[in-house]
Amino acid sequence: MGGRTLHSVLPPRPGAGPVAQATGQDPETGRLDLRPDVPACATRLRLLTASIIATADGHVGSAAVRALRILPPGAVDTTPPPATDRPAPVRPRSDR
Repeated sequence: MGGRTLHSVLPPRPGAGPVAQATGQDPETGRLDLRPDVPACATRLRLLTASIIATADGHVGSAAVRALRILPPGAVDTTPPPATDRPAPVRPRSDR
């Protein structure tokens, strides 16, 4: 599979954009999380798991991806997580 990209394994549907988005990766386990846009794409990802892993590893040049986790279909939440569990410090009001 040398030289192939994930895009070549999972080309976008005509006029619909990407079929899935990588949403996370666990370097300790080598798991790559993918969120498909519709249920049919989730099935397609599961059927092509071996090809996707081989392509990802070929792209980065190592065995960085050893497993896939196919998340439920839907939009990806791009809101960054809060920096800490503590509430933001309260600024004193300036007197005017």
